[in-house]
Amino acid sequence: MSWRHLVALVVLSFALAVPAPAAGRVLDVYQDLVDLRVTPAPLVPTKVPRALRPIDRTIAVGSSRRRGGYGIRLASTSPEAVIAIEGGGYASMRKARDDLVRRQGFRARKTRVRGHRGLALKGPQGYGLVWRERGTVYWMGTGTPRKISRAGLRATAAGLDRLGGAYVGTGADPDLGTGAVMVTTKRTVTGDVDWSANCTAGTQYAGSVQISLLRLVGNRYSLDLAGRDTGSLQWSGTVSGTVSSGSMTMTLRATGTFNGDTCDTGDVPLSFSPLR
Repeated sequence: MSWRHLVALVVLSFALAVPAPAAGRVLDVYQDLVDLRVTPAPLVPTKVPRALRPIDRTIAVGSSRRRGGYGIRLASTSPEAVIAIEGGGYASMRKARDDLVRRQGFRARKTRVRGHRGLALKGPQGYGLVWRERGTVYWMGTGTPRKISRAGLRATAAGLDRLGGAYVGTGADPDLGTGAVMVTTKRTVTGDVDWSANCTAGTQYAGSVQISLLRLVGNRYSLDLAGRDTGSLQWSGTVSGTVSSGSMTMTLRATGTFNGDTCDTGDVPLSFSPLR
């Protein structure tokens, strides 16, 4: 076995192994993937099986067999479950088949994945999918078949979405510290939003909210703050805006009454620019 083939086998074995705890959040992982500047933009998960929820506790950047590729690992220790995703690890479907079937011993049958021709793979410890989309070969699989079903793996593949951009936004008043760090996919927005307001008694109170894979309606998004975790104080209001190719907008309105003091940010538009 050549050194290159040995490396590929080690990468695959690690990806499908009994999982170790993941360290990232969707926001952090997708920012890291934006920084890779992969072309075409990576496909990233927006839906995962129940055993891997919430996704903010199970996602991490994974590894790839080739320079210019990328990897994502979804892993849970309770229950033990894992899905590995790789894009650009193989130069062609022929090379993917040669490696996965001839060298690593997977059995393969023809199938369609996300509307594209591909292979369904079955091995002694798990199964996977491999397909070509927009010129890139993608592979995903699991080594925990008792927790991740074939249907669950296919649903995860169907929920993959094209990564967009990463942005940082600020409000007009620097003294209030209103801002956001966001990352987009074709159909979702994710990020951290922070704000503060001058209140009726001359005090100032602050709040924040984490947004994870909020679905777009067309090119628009809207989040109701009521009932959400907004920090140590419970705020009401909305976070809304639009996403387009290479840019996004946001308007924040947060209100609350704390210790008898009424607070209202008013409508605060944020100005965004690409992050890093």
